[in-house]
Amino acid sequence: MAQFLAWLIHLGRSLDWLLNLIGLLGYPVAICLWLRERARYQRLRRLIACKPAEGAVAVIIGIGVPAVKADAEKLIDEEFKSSLPVVLTYEKQGFFSREQLLDIIREVRDRVRELMMAGGIREVHLFYGGLLV
Repeated sequence: MAQFLAWLIHLGRSLDWLLNLIGLLGYPVAICLWLRERARYQRLRRLIACKPAEGAVAVIIGIGVPAVKADAEKLIDEEFKSSLPVVLTYEKQGFFSREQLLDIIREVRDRVRELMMAGGIREVHLFYGGLLV
């Protein structure tokens, strides 16, 4: 009986040590997570404060929903003070089958490729309204 109690006491002490170790490891993990989220927040703040550079353009794509162009142009006027030229506007309203959506994606992709081939574009601000399938 004494050996059983000694074994049980030893098990309790081992588990106590293990639980303390797990508790102490939580602090560095929490600090790492906090630092990562802080860096992410700072990146987002810099992006919000960022003004468009030379060669920045806007691309407006609306699929299946109305008024994407009007909303995007309003946002461009408010945030960028109209210094951001809109080089591509693509809008289609209604419901589409899977094949039609694939055709629309190909068409938009081809238009964006044409823009990239033109050169002189350093930033593209994408305004998208629609459903993702």
